[in-house]
Amino acid sequence: MSANKKPDRRILHCPLCVKATETLARHLARVCMKDKSPEERQAELQRAKDSTELWTRQGRVWDYRELFRWCPHAPTRRTLVQQLLKKEFLIQNLPPDFDDASLKWPLAERGAQSGDAQDSDTDD
Repeated sequence: MSANKKPDRRILHCPLCVKATETLARHLARVCMKDKSPEERQAELQRAKDSTELWTRQGRVWDYRELFRWCPHAPTRRTLVQQLLKKEFLIQNLPPDFDDASLKWPLAERGAQSGDAQDSDTDD
């Protein structure tokens, strides 16, 4: 590797202190698990890698229909969606007119998607 090229490392969070680090194995050995065996540190490292992979595949993606069901209060839902987008989460089924709309999901589509046409979005 050339002297100018930085190694490609994923950022992992320590499962114990929640600190983000590029070198979790070293962090565990020197800080959080310095009194533990190499096998215990390796198990914790693997757990962190598995958690990061799961989050990358599933945790970054949200479905607006689920957010609608979980957060029926429109202004709160709008703020939540804006914060998720700001932090670069991915939101599926976001209404195309999200910025302009009052965030009221069409009743026919909402009932068909959730199986519950009684959801209400009138507590603005």
